[in-house]
Amino acid sequence: MKSIITLLFFVLSLTVNAQIQVITTIGNITGSNTVNVPVTVDNFNNIGALSLMVLYDNTIAAYEGLANTHPSLIGTFGFDAGGSIGLSWLDMTLMGVSLPNGEKLFDLVFNQVSEGTTTISFDSTPGSCEYADIGTNALAAIFNDGSITFNTTTTLTEKETQEVTIIFNNQTIEIVSDNPNSPVSLTDINGKVVAKFVSNKKQNIGFLSKGIYVLKTTNLAGELIVKKVLF
Repeated sequence: MKSIITLLFFVLSLTVNAQIQVITTIGNITGSNTVNVPVTVDNFNNIGALSLMVLYDNTIAAYEGLANTHPSLIGTFGFDAGGSIGLSWLDMTLMGVSLPNGEKLFDLVFNQVSEGTTTISFDSTPGSCEYADIGTNALAAIFNDGSITFNTTTTLTEKETQEVTIIFNNQTIEIVSDNPNSPVSLTDINGKVVAKFVSNKKQNIGFLSKGIYVLKTTNLAGELIVKKVLF
């Protein structure tokens, strides 16, 4: 009888363990310009691999990359296909990784493209989001979506400072400065120069995509002025 009870307890234990699901949660963030969206987990026990597909509205946000990756998940690979992010990781030690409940896997970094809210969601297509143990067995999982709300930045239309005034519309930008004909440059978020012109003259920017750019010029005193603009 004792052996039967022991066997029954073992079977019940297996059943309970099989029902434990890895829970992955994307945070809800409000901000402007650049935001970090945390991805946290619960029941992350003896995990050997992960594959996630995350969806977002690329008219609201632009994926920049990963930040603050957990040391146990160094080597996580991500790619962006303009509205969808593929993430994958494999435990090269083959020992399995366990993390405390509520621990952060990494931050998803997004730049603002326009004002508004976008859901940051896990792709529900079968096979798009999966966890596996060290034996490559698929694990039950729950995926909780998050969101980003981008507010209007202070430089969206016109920003007056002691150094310059930035006058902007959909097609042109003009830098009104105390230093006429001072060189002005616009760089994208990757540091690439996308336009060069001079202050106190309108410059056509209709060819540029929506997004965040960095403007650099100098005032009459020769001081460097750096402004972040969104259009």
